[in-house]
Amino acid sequence: MTAPPLEIQSQDVIRLIQQFLKENNLTRSLACLQDESQVVLNAVDSAEALEADVLAGRWDAVLAQAQALDLPRRKRADLYEHVFLELVEQGDRAAARVLLRQTAPLQALRDGEDPDRYAHLERLLTLVEFHPRVVYGEASPRDARRVTLAKSLLAEVHPVPPSRLLALLGQALRWQAAHGSDGDGSSAPKTAATDRLTAERGIDLFRGTPPALHSGSGGDVDAPVSHAYADLALAPGQTVETAVFAPTGDTLATGSADGFIELWHAASGKLRTDLAYQAQDRLMAMSGGAVLALAFSSPASRDASSAQQQLLLASGSQAGQIKVWQVATGKCVRRFNGAHAGAQSGAGGVTALAFSPDGSQVLSAGFDGMVRLHGIKSGQLLKEFRGHASFVNCVAFSFSSNSDGSGADGQGSSSVTTTTGGGDNRTIFSGGSDGTVKVWDARLGTCTRTVVPTGAANQRSVLALHWLASRGHLQVAAQSKSVVRLDARGTLAWEAPCDAALGVHDPVAAAASPHGDYAYLVTESGTLAIVTVRGKAVRAVDTGLTKVLGMAAHPAANVLALWTEGGRVALWRA
Repeated sequence: MTAPPLEIQSQDVIRLIQQFLKENNLTRSLACLQDESQVVLNAVDSAEALEADVLAGRWDAVLAQAQALDLPRRKRADLYEHVFLELVEQGDRAAARVLLRQTAPLQALRDGEDPDRYAHLERLLTLVEFHPRVVYGEASPRDARRVTLAKSLLAEVHPVPPSRLLALLGQALRWQAAHGSDGDGSSAPKTAATDRLTAERGIDLFRGTPPALHSGSGGDVDAPVSHAYADLALAPGQTVETAVFAPTGDTLATGSADGFIELWHAASGKLRTDLAYQAQDRLMAMSGGAVLALAFSSPASRDASSAQQQLLLASGSQAGQIKVWQVATGKCVRRFNGAHAGAQSGAGGVTALAFSPDGSQVLSAGFDGMVRLHGIKSGQLLKEFRGHASFVNCVAFSFSSNSDGSGADGQGSSSVTTTTGGGDNRTIFSGGSDGTVKVWDARLGTCTRTVVPTGAANQRSVLALHWLASRGHLQVAAQSKSVVRLDARGTLAWEAPCDAALGVHDPVAAAASPHGDYAYLVTESGTLAIVTVRGKAVRAVDTGLTKVLGMAAHPAANVLALWTEGGRVALWRA
């Protein structure tokens, strides 16, 4: 049986050539290729040597190696800031002044990324006497900062074997000699299922592994999205109404106007036919019209295989029905008929869903103005929350991040919130077209606070709620040109106006980066406003999309999914 062809990224091929040029001291050719292709090798001669240079404070060598790395802007700024601090410690104020005022990473802080941070560095130039706690801070002495910086830089270095291009060519020649020329170049025995999975996900030729989505380059830093990398191959005439990323990070679920639910590889945008039911066209589907809301549960296990088996997906329809699916099998394990008034009554169905942090309950909202809590094991309605004077558009649970710090914040589209982390299921948030955000005690079913994020004089429909567990904040976006964050009690903690970036159009959807460092708003005309939370700097990006309906953020990587009325779902990444 002929295996499906592998999709090889051109950037991977360029990196292979760059590694070959570097290993053969063809420095001018390497520089020309990097300049023309805008692809950076992002590798050093020795990760151990780089670490040793950082720990020993050999900054000339470190900065020279850093020039060859495609570092996130924050990490590059951290590096230059630390070198500046050590120059201040050594009393070399002239060199410190040049570094601060003439290098791009530190000037970027001054020009909008973090003006307060830059102003602090300027003040250090005026110190009469060196004080370690003033320069390095109370909690991070110099040597501890070096260790942290070394780990941060090493996260950006790809662990690639030497002479990768020659090794791949040798493997291909050996395979062809043994098996002939019509194959995928691999000498490992494969089944039809593994061939299909590899073909769907693609392959990272440079690392020799399936592609992965990372937060930034190193997997631990927020960065703003900058470009589209894939479009979902939807059926002709199909329109996606809602979408959400799985907390496992590998899957994007979409719900369509025709009632079907499909699962896609987040890294490649291809349909997941490694799931037997999707390969056999036995898709998950709602029996009552369009799918308007989706939400994933958070598996208790951190083992990837076990998490996939535990993963649940809740879907809500225009008819007011909710179904809970086991993702691994595509089987419906629970249904709630009549969870909300359906379209036949003129109210319009389920608008939003969220799983409780422990996965035992599913929270729903509807066009009927109601918020309801359902028990998955019992199949019963547990609580009903009344108080909104119009449609309820979004709901969220508060929950804590994972105890080891690895948990991502809750993300979702304008009608979806998913969770990854522990929690006590006590506090619920809801946002409605009446312009209010309500804070509820989940056990008592009572409203403890009502907030009007846009002000009582200008009440605008609340579009999206995103609970940011690592910060203990609730991000709120309304049909106004600003985004706000509330603390767990509903008190305003942060606000950023976005009028200049959005122009005349109001936002239709909102999202947040994995750790909450960036907030996103998108308009129907396709303008994406990116808000840097620390400096409140806002910039606009033209996505090239029109008639945008919604947006969802990846829980752990700097990735967004945007979908349109014209039947397009575009994946964007940093």
